[in-house]
Amino acid sequence: MELLAEHLQRQGLTTRNTASFVFAGSDGEHLDYSNWLHRIWYPARQQAGVEWAQFHDLRRANPTGLVLEGIDLKTAQTRLGHTDPRLTLGIYAQATTKADRQAADRLGDRFLPKRDHKSGRGLI
Repeated sequence: MELLAEHLQRQGLTTRNTASFVFAGSDGEHLDYSNWLHRIWYPARQQAGVEWAQFHDLRRANPTGLVLEGIDLKTAQTRLGHTDPRLTLGIYAQATTKADRQAADRLGDRFLPKRDHKSGRGLI
C-alpha cells in the first residue's frame, strides 16, 4: 500500500482523477503492451534470473509463496481476495520440487527408523 501511495503521489493522482490510469505511458494514456514488454518486462526478468517467466506467472508466485511459507489456507485465501479456498489451491498455488522433497523427507523421518551407520541397526 505504501508503494502504491508513493507512486500515486509521484504521478500527482488523487481520488478525484477517476479517469486517469494508475500506470500510464508518458502521454498519460494506457501502456502499450509491446513497448512495456520489451522495455520493462524482459529486462526485469533477466535481471531477476528468471528469463523463463511469463507475466502471468506473477499471479501464481504469491499464492505458491504463501503455501511454501506455511501460511494457513484461510489467511492466504483472504489475503489474495479469493472467495473460495479451492481457487487458491486448485488454480493459483503451484506444487514445487522443493515442497515435494520436503514432504518425502518428512514421511521418511516418520516411517523409517534412523539407522546407526556403523552397525546398520535402527536407533529407534
